[in-house]
Amino acid sequence: MKKLLILLPIFLVLTSLSSCSSGESGADAVTKTMRDTVSANYRADITAHFPSREVSFILDYTYNREGDDRACVVSPDEIAGMCFTVTGERSTISFDGANLEMGRLNEDNLSPLSTVPVLMKHWTSGNISEQTNTKIFDRDAYLIISRNSGASSAIETRSWFSKDDLLPLYAEIFSDGERVIQCKFERAEHKLQ
Repeated sequence: MKKLLILLPIFLVLTSLSSCSSGESGADAVTKTMRDTVSANYRADITAHFPSREVSFILDYTYNREGDDRACVVSPDEIAGMCFTVTGERSTISFDGANLEMGRLNEDNLSPLSTVPVLMKHWTSGNISEQTNTKIFDRDAYLIISRNSGASSAIETRSWFSKDDLLPLYAEIFSDGERVIQCKFERAEHKLQ
């Protein structure tokens, strides 16, 4: 009887661990959450790495599944207030009452201002190459890696999502193996369907 009482807690722990592993993966949960997102608000601190310089700015981005996305630059002061909309693959910049049609950003739709839309496309695609449980900014997180070949280069995104609420914390975009964009999410909110 004593042996049975000793083995019972061990059996219960093993059973609970096996039931966790048979459930949905972190990558599946993130993809489902992102697909179910009707709208989202992000504040993203973005750094783009060019061959001879770096560009950093903070962007407020509003995602709207049923319509146009909208973004406004918060800093630096020289371009603060510059806003743009994203409709499919077309973007329009609005500043001081003037609108400028941008068209496609490049063959792979990758530019510093396209960081959040490119990430959203990868997050909702379900095309996950790898997933790892990790920590970032002292928070438990899923690192989700997505790779695909674009029109002119191989694009890889590495995104860290909070395990608690599945919100993005940080992301990096690589082009042909070289990190070209870093993005720290200072604020993230989702409205699900």
